[in-house]
Amino acid sequence: MKSNKLSELKLRFSQCAELTERLQKSGTAVQARWERILKPLLLQHFTGTLNFRVELSLANHINKNFTDFPDIDWARVAVNQEFAGHTAMSLRALYLGTLKNLTVRHLKLHNGDVTLGHVAEHCRLVYGEGKARMNFRKEERQHKVIDFFQAKVEELGIWVFI
Repeated sequence: MKSNKLSELKLRFSQCAELTERLQKSGTAVQARWERILKPLLLQHFTGTLNFRVELSLANHINKNFTDFPDIDWARVAVNQEFAGHTAMSLRALYLGTLKNLTVRHLKLHNGDVTLGHVAEHCRLVYGEGKARMNFRKEERQHKVIDFFQAKVEELGIWVFI
């Protein structure tokens, strides 16, 4: 991290060898957790957007700007200011891995039958105003990760990482 900003940091297989052994997870799993969960968590903390609910705005943005799932340009979505702190990969995982799958289950559709409009409508129902809740255990875990990261960058003398 001494030469990279957090947003540009990529975890390489060679860098995660110790973690894969300690966690008994594959290198791919460790990398995916970094890109989809840990890096966005830290970026959101430092951009002041931690735990902002983006599900509804993400679904609406995608429904308005794209025509079908394969057409979604995740890099273009991620640069949108309302998704500050997210990465293209974290937004993709949230949308396709969570929102689309929940829509399929809720509407009892086959995966191939669901549309961007279905996802947007489902999100309006589930994540509409006043419907978002925070899991306090999740918030506790988040603060442990943030505290660990801040202690580590101090220990290493890294002051510019955002």
